Amino acid sequence: MARLNTLCTLLFIAITTVIHAQPGTLDPTFGTAGYVVTNQVGDGRSIAVYPDGRSVVISASGGASAMGMFQADGSPSTGFGTNGWFTGLGYVPIKVLLQVDGKILVAGAWNSGGIVDMIVARYNGTGTPDASFGVSGIARVDLPTTETCLGMLLLADGRILMTGSIIDPDQRALLAMFNTNGTLDASFGEGGLVKWLPTPTSSSTEAQDAAIQNDGSIVVACNHGAIIANNLLVRFTASGDLDETFNGIGHVYVDLGNNQDDILNVQLDASQRIICMASNSDAGSAHSGSLARLTTNGVLDPTFGVGGVVALNTASTTYSAAAMLRSSDGKILITGTTGGTFSPDRELFVARYSSDGVLDPVFGTAGYAFVVLPYREVGQSIVPTSDGRIMVCGRSQESGQSGYVMLARFWYDSGVGIATHAASEINAFPVPAQNTLTLDRGHPLPGGTLIEVRDAAGRIAPVTFQLNGARAVLDMAHLPAGLYSVTLVASDERSIARFVKE
Repeated sequence: MARLNTLCTLLFIAITTVIHAQPGTLDPTFGTAGYVVTNQVGDGRSIAVYPDGRSVVISASGGASAMGMFQADGSPSTGFGTNGWFTGLGYVPIKVLLQVDGKILVAGAWNSGGIVDMIVARYNGTGTPDASFGVSGIARVDLPTTETCLGMLLLADGRILMTGSIIDPDQRALLAMFNTNGTLDASFGEGGLVKWLPTPTSSSTEAQDAAIQNDGSIVVACNHGAIIANNLLVRFTASGDLDETFNGIGHVYVDLGNNQDDILNVQLDASQRIICMASNSDAGSAHSGSLARLTTNGVLDPTFGVGGVVALNTASTTYSAAAMLRSSDGKILITGTTGGTFSPDRELFVARYSSDGVLDPVFGTAGYAFVVLPYREVGQSIVPTSDGRIMVCGRSQESGQSGYVMLARFWYDSGVGIATHAASEINAFPVPAQNTLTLDRGHPLPGGTLIEVRDAAGRIAPVTFQLNGARAVLDMAHLPAGLYSVTLVASDERSIARFVKE
């Protein structure tokens, strides 16, 4: 048994009772009163956060592109590019993720002689291209056709799943699986690619986002322009075959009513139910937006919202959703903007819903948190931090001026009533972690104890655990080697840990 101290691989960080912020308020220790408006022109499209609080954000505006790094206090990371930015990436960035070794993955689209290719670039932690990945740090789907890139997912084994579309000759949903070295994974689909259209065949199908079930099956959110009810969920096996056990045909249309919303995000809850977020798709459904929850077999869950669907607006609101996050306690967070594209008053917002789709009244003001500035603000990406806060990136724009990349950090919980648990009172073994990790709190753990593990990219790493008196034993055998954090909440005590898995 190893007693934890500041020299151990596993470090428990005490959360003290001196924090008295309301959930949903801006974190004043970040930037200026909780937000940073940078001098980088463009949209903050995606953000990822290291366990130490540093953040990486990607930006695009017209033909310009950039990648920036910020310290935990919101100041630019001066050792990263020029004043914290690398500009002129040579492609349009779409999403950024962090590997467990700290390397940076950026998905995007690369215009190569008039043909657009889906690409993923890998950078070292300093922002320099990783020459061991792909060709000079870039891997791409190199076909004589145009592909779009809409999303990226990092699997537990380090492989990279890309989502988008391909013109072949119809517009088909496209999945691309890359190995850790940037080569296409020949064991997935056909040569690493899956191209899919619903039956009967028709055009204009895009794969927006994906989520991985515990058995390796891939749930893909698609938009399909042939009909009004244009949202599809498709399930593929881990090898890329259509899984016809899903709704009997491998896919299901998701009816969001008259909203005509487009599903942008899909995630899974602890029971493997499917959670979708959709945003308005056209002027006929402007400022609608929806959340939906479906069973593992693709049936709308009547215990969520109304018939499985939650409208994100009322008759008096015009909020436009852009991104979703499911938190470790099952709650759902949404970010976006409070007004339409041409609205003179738009504010970045974050909304929090219960796991059953009800606005959380203790978060912000009646479930909403805002960044209120005399400009137009938009939230476009939302991620958790390892210490339980929320990071959002987006854009701040004065009327008639260019927009600038913006970041904001919010409190998720208040910290009030959460007692300090001293590091010297906690034992853990083995250190480093191997197939199992045992946490010993020194006093009995109640049946409602919550434990969550996240990798260095901030993604939830599914683990099972058993409680035995004062101990919790976590099954770590399936997790790849790397740096992780674990949060343990028991009664009114909370601890956050970082550990290495061998």
